[in-house]
Amino acid sequence: MTVSLSESIEDIFDDVKDALVGNARRESFLQFAEKYDLSYQKRMRSTELDLAVLTLNFFGKRKKQRLKNVLTSYDQKTASKLLIFDVHRSKTPKKKTTCVLLESDLLNLPRYCFRPKRSVEKVTALFKANQRSLARYPELQRSMVLEAKHMEYMQRYLTEQLADMILSNKATTIEGIDDWLLIYQEDKRVEVSDLLSFRSYAIALAEILLFDHSNDLV
Repeated sequence: MTVSLSESIEDIFDDVKDALVGNARRESFLQFAEKYDLSYQKRMRSTELDLAVLTLNFFGKRKKQRLKNVLTSYDQKTASKLLIFDVHRSKTPKKKTTCVLLESDLLNLPRYCFRPKRSVEKVTALFKANQRSLARYPELQRSMVLEAKHMEYMQRYLTEQLADMILSNKATTIEGIDDWLLIYQEDKRVEVSDLLSFRSYAIALAEILLFDHSNDLV
């Protein structure tokens, strides 16, 4: 992988800053990784991720981003690899987003995105027809938007159990494509003390997508 001069300078600047003033979050991640036997990587490039992942809404037109405090772990039941990382993608310097990226060869998902409704969407929803794809789940319909290229195919995954899981974290965006799930709250950094539950949420979603076949009976 080729690293540009500007990227190298950014890395050096980060290292110097850490050496001079310290990095409490990095130290907390290192302690967390040691406690739960996870691998830790100070940083990686988003371009090291699978090309399919870079097509998700989260990356948009900014394909080249620096991922920091990368934790790697595995889950046997879902045969998945999980990455937890911070990424700064906002114009506001202090705003960072913590993500969980889960990969499992068993998933084979259509491309989709569940995201919270924006304020304007909640208002306009009062004056126009509701999103038909979520008609079976009124509460989900009120608070979330489902975007999918193949909506009918996505419906087989949208079970009552999945709807309940999404509603339990209504501020969270969930994107999927092929073998991948990406989970995050826009411009929200997850505290290290909550990383374990954040990871568990991702695994629980994967379990539902893999093993809940209740819609097959409808």
